[in-house]
Amino acid sequence: MQVQKKLIDWLKVRARPFLFSTSLTPGAAAACIEAIDIMESDPLTMEKLWENGHYLKAGLKKFRVRHWPLGNTYHTLHYRR
Repeated sequence: MQVQKKLIDWLKVRARPFLFSTSLTPGAAAACIEAIDIMESDPLTMEKLWENGHYLKAGLKKFRVRHWPLGNTYHTLHYRR
């Protein structure tokens, strides 16, 4: 089967088996570093982040959306009727 190089490159970056074996793009790495610098420079930023997280969790609970902790790519949010 023949496919375009563009598709192969996209699959290498996005497909689950390759997800943690490929490096970040320079732009994504720079964005992560900048985000960490911002969080470290102002303690109120982290406080606001936690506040927003608690607000989101309360809103999800109100609308009966099951919530799993972030950081696990295998879980999603589900709506229960």
